[in-house]
Amino acid sequence: DEQKRTLLDVFARLHSTSATRFLLGGLFDPDFEMVKSICGAIRRHINDASEQERKDLFKQVESFLKTPKVKKDMRATTSCLILLGSLGNPAARSLLLDYIGPKQIPFVRRNALQSLANLGKDGPGVDAMVKKVLPLLKEDDHENVVTPALLLLGPVEFPAGAIADVQKLTKSQNANVRRFAVRKLGFQKGKKIVSQMLEWLADADQEVRDIAS
Repeated sequence: DEQKRTLLDVFARLHSTSATRFLLGGLFDPDFEMVKSICGAIRRHINDASEQERKDLFKQVESFLKTPKVKKDMRATTSCLILLGSLGNPAARSLLLDYIGPKQIPFVRRNALQSLANLGKDGPGVDAMVKKVLPLLKEDDHENVVTPALLLLGPVEFPAGAIADVQKLTKSQNANVRRFAVRKLGFQKGKKIVSQMLEWLADADQEVRDIAS
């Protein structure tokens, strides 16, 4: 209700270690609406935190996520992933990548990929991220894995070492993955790429033809 929301906002505005500890502890609440409200309150007040307060919040969320109790709780885990994405600190990249693999449940994987996208396309760890996310485009779960992975990789500049893997994706049965691969290769140089682009001008997929032109 409105009273609870107001109280959560009061704590979120404090940006203190103890207030954040209190809010993070609430992520174990069995009421999912309460968990969403807590996460929402922290996110609402990130922008009015100082740079140091944001760094402190990042460290607290990072430490909290690594605790055994959180690892066993899907809602608390997901909330932490969302908060790390909202903070926009590229230092979260390597940690978020731990949650995109097939050992995680689909919902967690999707939120980890979306949070990675919120970190932007620059900063440390981008090349390692590309290498780890590209194989996900071969999976069958479009909603939770392939689509958020495409949205994440779309704006990113690929390292030269990833081009061979992108080439393989041009044969994907998934039309969106195939178009993505052709689009990425369009930014590359070389006779082989030019030759492929000419071939794609006659492709059965109108969108592939448009990209190649």
